[in-house]
Amino acid sequence: MTEVRVERGSLDRGVAMVYKDYGRHVRVMFDPRETTESAALQLLCQLVPRLAGAMSVTRHLHA
Repeated sequence: MTEVRVERGSLDRGVAMVYKDYGRHVRVMFDPRETTESAALQLLCQLVPRLAGAMSVTRHLHA
């Protein structure tokens, strides 16, 4: 099971989400002006297929 650390924050216009795969965990930030958390996680699973059905989501506040 891979931990997915979800953050909400402001990204450049037109950028819905960014992510970094660290192996044991994946850090993803989405911009709520561009997409929803659910859509960002669906896209993340398409980009990192090993996460589908095998991730533990934790939410972090973006400072």
